[in-house]
Amino acid sequence: MNTCINNLRLINSAKQQWAMEKGKTQDNTPADADIQPYLGRGANGSLASVICPLNIGGSFDDSYTIGSMGMPPQCNVGSMGGAKYDSNYPHVLN
Repeated sequence: MNTCINNLRLINSAKQQWAMEKGKTQDNTPADADIQPYLGRGANGSLASVICPLNIGGSFDDSYTIGSMGMPPQCNVGSMGGAKYDSNYPHVLN
């Protein structure tokens, strides 16, 4: 759960950096490609390693919803269902 929440913090920080640098407002929603350089993966990096640990074999988009600037990023694992997810969900950025 801590790893997932730390990922949410990194995603939120990347969103904030993107918005500040690009002059975006609370209504704007960054795409994966917009925040990827701010996650320390560089222009040619990949978000493939940024997944919720409970989403085994999943992708960034399966694991997280970036959301608009006015909303915190969210972990999607709980919406996947299945007993293996229930004990640790929800992973929430406070």
